[in-house]
This record gives sequence, C-alpha cells and structure tokens, in this order.
Amino acid sequence: MSKVTRTTGPLHFEDLEPHRFEDLVRQLIYDFRQWVNLEPTGRLGADEGIDIRGVEAFPETNEEVEEVTDDSDRLPQQISERLWTIQCKRGKAITPKRMRVVVDRAIPRGSEPPHGFILSAACDFSATARRVFREETRARGVRDSYLWGKADLEDMLFRPDNDHLLFAYFGISLQVRRRSLRSKIRSTLATKRKATAALGGVERTHFKTVLVRDATDRHYPHKEAIPDFARRPRWKLYTFVQHHPHGLLLLVRRFFAYVADSGAKWDSYDKFDDSRPPVTGHPAGEDEEENVYRAERWRIHDFWMTIPEENRATFETIRLIRYEDIIDIDKDGDIWPRDVPHIFVEFHPRDGPFAAGIGWDYLKWGSGYSEEQSEPDPTKRIRFFPDEIPDVKPEGQS
Repeated sequence: MSKVTRTTGPLHFEDLEPHRFEDLVRQLIYDFRQWVNLEPTGRLGADEGIDIRGVEAFPETNEEVEEVTDDSDRLPQQISERLWTIQCKRGKAITPKRMRVVVDRAIPRGSEPPHGFILSAACDFSATARRVFREETRARGVRDSYLWGKADLEDMLFRPDNDHLLFAYFGISLQVRRRSLRSKIRSTLATKRKATAALGGVERTHFKTVLVRDATDRHYPHKEAIPDFARRPRWKLYTFVQHHPHGLLLLVRRFFAYVADSGAKWDSYDKFDDSRPPVTGHPAGEDEEENVYRAERWRIHDFWMTIPEENRATFETIRLIRYEDIIDIDKDGDIWPRDVPHIFVEFHPRDGPFAAGIGWDYLKWGSGYSEEQSEPDPTKRIRFFPDEIPDVKPEGQS
C-alpha cells in the first residue's frame, strides 16, 4: 500500500452512530477479499460478538497434482469457501485486558474458529494490546487475523479508491480538494508568468511604477464619484520593488528619517509619505494635485538635506500582494498614468490589496555598496524632527 500524505485533521470515528461505523467497516472490506457474501449480523441484535460475517471464495489447490502435457487436459480449478468474522468497536480505548475479553467473546475457546478474524476499532492500540491480539487469535486456531485501529482506517479512507466513502461518512473529498488545488496552483503560476512579463523577472529588483486597482470598482478614473476615496482609495500608484516567492512586493510608505549610531537611534517625519511615484500623462484636473504634492515633497527634502549625510535615512514599509489574490494584469495600462501596468486585485475592507498581517519596515541609510539597513526598534526612537518642517533655502541660494 502506498503511503498517503495529507494535512487533513484526524477523523472522528467515535462520532459515528454504532451501526454507521459497522457499515463503514463493511464497505471498506468489500475489496479486501473475494467475498461470496458479507452479512451485517450486528444489526440483528444477538450478534454473539460478531458484527459482520463474511464468506470468502478461494481456489483450492491439490498437492498431488498429476503431470499434464497439454493445457486442454487441465481440470477446472476447485473453488472453496471459508469463513471470516469481523468485530467492530467504537470505544475510545481497548486495553490489553479488554482485548482478551473482546477476542474471547468473538471466538470462544473450544468453538470452531473462523479462517479469518478482523477486529476494527475507532481507537489506537498499544504495542501490548497488539501482541495480546496476536497471541489470543493464534491460540484459538485463526489462520488470518487483522487488527485495524484508527490510524489503519484513516489510511484506508485516504486512498483514492475510497474517496467516495471519505466523503459519504465525513464530508471530505481529497480528490475534489486535489483537483481544486491543482487548478489553484495552475492559476497562480499563470499569474506569476503575467507578472514577470509585465514587470520583469524574479532575479532582481525593479522599482517600477504600477497602478493597483480594486477589481470590483466601476468608477475608475473618476474618484470624485467615491465619497470615501481619500480614506479607502479604490486605485493607487505604488512602486513595485521585486518578486517574492508568494507574490509582488510593493513600497507602500516612505518617510524621510534620521539615524544615529548605525540605526540604534532614529526618528522619521511621518506627516509626509514620500512613496508616491512620479507619473506623467495626468487626466484633466489632476496636474494641480501632483504639483502641490511635489512642491511639499521638495520642501521637506530640502530640510532633510541639511542633516549630515551619515545621518540621513529613509523609513520604508514593504507589503505583499499574493499572486493568488491577483485577478489579472494589464501590462499596457491606460492613458493615465502613461506606460504603467494595472494590477487588478479584489480589495479587502481593512488591508486593501495586501496580504493581511504581512509587511516589513526598514530604516535605510548610505548609498551604493555602503548602503545599510535595519529594522526600526520603537524603543530606540528619539525626537529629532520638529512637528512642522521649516522652510530652508537650498545651498547656494540667497
């Protein structure tokens, strides 16, 4: 039997009604032998320790086989029958002592033993209980004996040919789940191929502007039609940084920052988000907004540039959009913003297009090969930036 791997939780056989558990065992043994008959005797009440009685058909061999020279001379094979009894127990445990009682009730000493005996239970067995089972059945002359515990029944049910029983008794179908998983993975890989075609390969960073859009939105590009757009934008420009094994990493926040002692002390100016990428080709009425944003950005930048170079830093937040959450990617984009791919995602009320609870904060300073970064420790934050950034004149201007 091939080993089955799975992530499904334990099956609760103990929750099955007793006769349903007997029915399950009986259906599991349909292909165990070549049966002439399987009788659910436990349903009759006075079962004398036997829940299922099976009659197996088997070819009888004759040890004194006469030599034959022609296949046509062979005698037809004799088919005989032999008895099996199957006992089903739905209890939570069977101790070694209890095991002796169970076997004795099913096969009393001095009685004619069946050829085969199966004890099936909704619990696991200790090594001692298994040893007692083997000793007791052999002592009574049983030729074939099997002890099926909870783990054994689970292994049978998780085989592909028993998937219908797994679904009928527990509402689980691994075949349906496997087909669903295959479709999901194929869809995710197709999205990844689209992403690499539109944004670049997985081997490096890119810093490419993208427009992330809510796939359910019908108002684009008219944000004035959405009353709460400022609080919950249905589309927004981001900088795509690089691919992640599970999706796309986007820069979602960037603040001008200060560091000292190699990042051990730090502060950031959180009132202005510098992560908005520059764009071209604005629709009518939005140039002024872009101009105001850029003017404010340069004003704060000029103040930041007065900080000694070794102390100038940025505070950046990176978040993940999963490939599996991407509905589609339009690599050609629109007339606004020009030459910017559109990524369609079904937004969530709290996290928008991003994977819940997944994000990284970094302090970065230096440049080129001397660039350094660290995770900001909130307990090491100091007060450096004023509440309002003063106007400063760029160096060289009067």
